[in-house]
Amino acid sequence: MFFSAVPVEADPISESTPRRFGLWAEAEGTYRPFDTRDEFQRFSEFTGNHGFTDIYCQVYRNGRSWFPSLLADPTPYYEARERGLDPLGEAIRIGHERGQRVHAWVNALRVKSNSDAPLLRSIGRSAVQVDNYGSSILDYREAYKTPPGPVGRYYSIDTPGIWLDPSSRSVRRYVVETIRDLVLSYPDLDGIHLDMIRFPFGLPTRGNSQRTYSQLRFGYSPSSLEGFRDLLQLAMGDSAATLPKPLTPKSIRQWPEKWDTWRRSQVTLLVQDVRELLRQIAPRMELSIAGIARGSRAYGSAMQEWPKWVNAGVIDYVLPMAYTADAAIAQEYAEFATSNVQPDRVVLGIGAWLLLNRLNNLETQINRALSEGAGGIALFSYSNLRSKKGEKLARIAAQAFSTDAAESVSR
Repeated sequence: MFFSAVPVEADPISESTPRRFGLWAEAEGTYRPFDTRDEFQRFSEFTGNHGFTDIYCQVYRNGRSWFPSLLADPTPYYEARERGLDPLGEAIRIGHERGQRVHAWVNALRVKSNSDAPLLRSIGRSAVQVDNYGSSILDYREAYKTPPGPVGRYYSIDTPGIWLDPSSRSVRRYVVETIRDLVLSYPDLDGIHLDMIRFPFGLPTRGNSQRTYSQLRFGYSPSSLEGFRDLLQLAMGDSAATLPKPLTPKSIRQWPEKWDTWRRSQVTLLVQDVRELLRQIAPRMELSIAGIARGSRAYGSAMQEWPKWVNAGVIDYVLPMAYTADAAIAQEYAEFATSNVQPDRVVLGIGAWLLLNRLNNLETQINRALSEGAGGIALFSYSNLRSKKGEKLARIAAQAFSTDAAESVSR
């Protein structure tokens, strides 16, 4: 193995630590709670009325920030200030008055569709992921969804957008320094929550049964291939003279396990860098991530080793995105998470929008997650819960959570 997370002793979570009832709040969903005072007031009332303990406020997406920053585009923040609102500052103040924890949600490695984002202007094309056919995502079609050429007939990217390459030291530094801006501006934050902290991966198009093109994968930028070659040279010693130069997507097929380990290590490096930043300037802040719930996909496709990150203490806890209307699949996700890390470091994410017409299923998912020992649940998302059905779902979730939490305390 080429890389392992630096072992860090995780702070033990007390058995008396209350379970978390979380809510993800998008900055630019159907409702935009951080743009105007009226919308923020509705958001504040909603989070106060339903018993949430942890609020994940999205403050960095698409290269834009809802906080002052020298590196991100802070236009949303200053537009809100012109309307008399400091959204994150107000969320922290009100949340703390209620006893809630407030986390800043950061989209780390995806810029979505903003090809003019400051990070891209600063670093250039080398900041962006390249696939195993040599195409930069910047050259993808249909809002960065479909590869160019014939490959695009058979595969598309799992979550369309401009994905950044963590093998680029410049990308890692830019992301970390952007988070530094955030933390220094809001030292009373309770945590940093990293989303999109992974590789994208290819999905076959519907009805794709051909085998002319191999699976769509990412991480094949010149910087990534060069870094992998440098590591091979160290490992191989004198025999490294036989290595192809440069390496290509085809030539690295002879080291499949080492190559995947290398790609996973690049994401881990970024997570470690963020943890080190917090240790230096905000040691009491928690670090959490949104994780791919299916373990094999997280490890094998998204290059996201979140069980290792939790167990090594690199992150404090994980929110697996167990978004499904199928209670049996949700149970599998909960079992995987709680059996691979300390259970109370799991806050299971529930896709509320999938369950608006399946309220019994919602209760089942919550009860099963908590019965597995999970440290809580989180609902995705605020925008999906603003309807009458959504309000009802939030009330049912709050009741199921509070009932189980009370029973847990009494046991």
